[in-house]
Amino acid sequence: MTGVDKLHDQGLTGTGILVGIVDTGVDYNHPALGGCFGVGCKISGGADLVGDAFDGTNMPIPDDDPMDCAGHGTHVTGILAANTISSPFPFVGVAPGVTINMYRVFGCNGSSTSDLFIDGTTRAFADGAQIISLSLGAISGWSESPFTVVANRLGERGVFLSVAAGNDGANGLFVASSPAAASNVAAVTSVDSGLLVAFVALTAQNRSIVPLTLVCLSVQAYFSGLPFPSGSLKLFVTAKSDADLIADACSPLPVNTPDLSNYLVLTSRGTCPALSKVTNLAAAGARFILYVSSSRPLTLTV
Repeated sequence: MTGVDKLHDQGLTGTGILVGIVDTGVDYNHPALGGCFGVGCKISGGADLVGDAFDGTNMPIPDDDPMDCAGHGTHVTGILAANTISSPFPFVGVAPGVTINMYRVFGCNGSSTSDLFIDGTTRAFADGAQIISLSLGAISGWSESPFTVVANRLGERGVFLSVAAGNDGANGLFVASSPAAASNVAAVTSVDSGLLVAFVALTAQNRSIVPLTLVCLSVQAYFSGLPFPSGSLKLFVTAKSDADLIADACSPLPVNTPDLSNYLVLTSRGTCPALSKVTNLAAAGARFILYVSSSRPLTLTV
């Protein structure tokens, strides 16, 4: 959708560029992010400005190790620069060749403060970052906040700042975040894909019409954490009627349920926690589970 694959085809992967990320830290031991920290590593530097126990209200205890314990910064870093092209699950980030400094401004829990955001951002600038990523902010679409003023001045000095516009765009203009309101930054929001991405091709053969034609389901995209096996699997549908869709597999399966270890289990999303469903299905031997939406039912026919 972004066309970044076309830049990769031209050999443009960010090599030689230093990016400063201000976030929750980074799990630099992750193999997709280089597996090390320091000179010569993908995560080459940075600092922890707050310490694990900081929650936005107590005293920061900084150190030199920006290890992540909240997860968000690792997620952001992966979007930017992950590279697992030689692994069993190959994927790359937008610019897998960049070098990264991480400036941790969140503890393991809680929030943070704008003075720490400013500290991390100005340290990134002082350390030579050509690009600064700020996937954070506060709901305030105004340009006068101190953090927004600092971001604006860094933009004037030639630094490219990529700043989150926030997660509340559906609620209107005035829930945009600062410092994305600065005029010299790139304010970044999200879009929904126009395509459904599937990593497996499923072919169904109707050997028994009863289990399938009674169930109303809307098949959604399938995203795989582990590869599905090749070959054929029998299909087991846990909902037997429309009335079952909401509470489908939310309770232990009936005692006469067959061993599901060699079935593809088709279950509706429903309303109970996904962990409850997985626990109940795993107790019946399930290893391969395909969720379908229960919010927009369509009749599934094969």
